[in-house]
Amino acid sequence: MIVFKYIWYYFFWLVVKVGLAFYFKRIKIAGLENVPKNAPVIFGANHENAFMDALIITTRLTRFSHYLVRADVFKNALVKTLFSWFNMLPVYRIRDGFGSIKGNQEIFQSCYNALAKGRALIMFPEGKHDIRRISRELTKGISRIALGAVNSENAPKELYVVPVGLNYTDHKLFRSSVHVVFGEAIKVEKATYDARSLDTLRNEINEGLINCTIGLQEAYYDQLDTLVFKTEGGYDLSDPKPINTRTNNLLKCYIAKNNDGLDLAIEEFDEILKNLGVKNWESIKDLNTSYTFLRLLLLLPVYLFGLIHNLIPMILIESLIALKVEDKVFTASIKFSVGLFLFPLFWFLEAAYFNTYNPSIYLYVIYWCSLPFSLLIVNYYHKTVRLYWAKRKLEKNPEMAASLNGCLDYIDEFKAKCS
Repeated sequence: MIVFKYIWYYFFWLVVKVGLAFYFKRIKIAGLENVPKNAPVIFGANHENAFMDALIITTRLTRFSHYLVRADVFKNALVKTLFSWFNMLPVYRIRDGFGSIKGNQEIFQSCYNALAKGRALIMFPEGKHDIRRISRELTKGISRIALGAVNSENAPKELYVVPVGLNYTDHKLFRSSVHVVFGEAIKVEKATYDARSLDTLRNEINEGLINCTIGLQEAYYDQLDTLVFKTEGGYDLSDPKPINTRTNNLLKCYIAKNNDGLDLAIEEFDEILKNLGVKNWESIKDLNTSYTFLRLLLLLPVYLFGLIHNLIPMILIESLIALKVEDKVFTASIKFSVGLFLFPLFWFLEAAYFNTYNPSIYLYVIYWCSLPFSLLIVNYYHKTVRLYWAKRKLEKNPEMAASLNGCLDYIDEFKAKCS
């Protein structure tokens, strides 16, 4: 039974790894050398993108891993069985009812057993997901499991906690990038299982996670997001420290000054970007509309080929998200998980139909390979069209352009005073 479970686990591990390599434009890894190779590890990660976070971490590791998932998703019997095959364990929270929290004792024991066997445990100690890049206080769950494991009867010889930061260029878009930062390993020493020890370990993990993630202050999130990410570019998200230093300096300057005018500039700037349909000024700042139009014209035949072959699954996925997904944090997760099976299914059916014309083996292989490539072209084309029309709209509206430049001048003046 355990052999079958390993085969099942690593088969889907490979499928998901290949799928993620296609879904993301780039997955950049930093600090993987910090992960101990011959000892059990608890990975504590930030949680900005639903179950995409767990899939990305898992496929960067080769070890057999277990996961703690909020208990409310286990209510369906079929889902519960499926999740169990992927080593997912339910963790109960106060919001699930005080009576249900008792079930955590059994789950924690399962975690201790897994760690005693040298396996990995992936947790999201912030206790909830949030698509915003904000700093959050950790729950005590991760320190309870870590200290509980080293104090259990079958305690491992060594146990480490590795903070993991997942920093996305865009949480919802296909072909965005993600930077995965593995922080320095924290060795869990055996200590008295009390509130003081739990808080000490939690604070140490929290400090490590801060160094791996981009954490804007929640109370000033909109202002900092605009000042740093909507008006600037070129940041290396695999090194969050300079970004956090930058945002902290801007925040201190913002709090120290009377910023009624800046707030108005930021609000107007955000409204203009929303009106243009773009998220970042840098994406259209230097866009040459003539060259972009020529590029779109040349790619049009390839785009039409891709659109014809991918339109149905694209519509199905977007309709599913529009009708069923209330929490936008799940957007990428649904896109990826459904698309991982739906697009290959349609490509298989299209290739089977094409084969009825008895093409040569070479032509058949070329056709097969062109299908996933055409999806990339469709996505690139849609993105480029959106940026093209945004810049054209700005060029045709001098009043809007003047307003945008006025906002940028005010924001740049504020930044200059803060440097």
